[in-house]
Amino acid sequence: MSNQFPDTNAMAALQVFLSQGAAMENLLDRMWEEVAGAVNSSNMSARLIEAELEFGRFTASRYVNRIEQPATRVAFLMTGIWFPEAKDTWTAAELDGQQPVEAQVFLLFGDDKDNVFRDINGVPEAGWLRPCSDFLCLKPLHEFSGSPDERAGLILEWLGKKAQALRPFLIEKGLVA
Repeated sequence: MSNQFPDTNAMAALQVFLSQGAAMENLLDRMWEEVAGAVNSSNMSARLIEAELEFGRFTASRYVNRIEQPATRVAFLMTGIWFPEAKDTWTAAELDGQQPVEAQVFLLFGDDKDNVFRDINGVPEAGWLRPCSDFLCLKPLHEFSGSPDERAGLILEWLGKKAQALRPFLIEKGLVA
């Protein structure tokens, strides 16, 4: 938590967010629906849609069922929009030398602890990255163009394809049943 108070720009940004927040939540809800089938989640974990200020992203996520090997109870699936200029969540070293500066749509299968999946080899398909041994794919937001409805459709289509590639990979590696 910051020890600062908001300036006029921050108040204006909040006003814009409040006026557009419902549309953003709708997009994140639809993004989640598109990827949720990639993993198994119990009824004990709730899906969250939230602005993660400390990571510079707006996300939808849910913890997945317990994984036996590697043993973890805090693996999760997450999708959202990351704003690298707000916060460098992933370093260039973790992103194969790339350091995005513009908003990115992403899909992440990860764990609350770093390097839990270090013994799992490979990626679901070309273009996936392995920050802290997690599984991450990114695509710049500007590559989804058109009207708001067209952009949302393109985002959902891309995420659906990524989730379809992720699930068989996770099954093969024993990370989901």
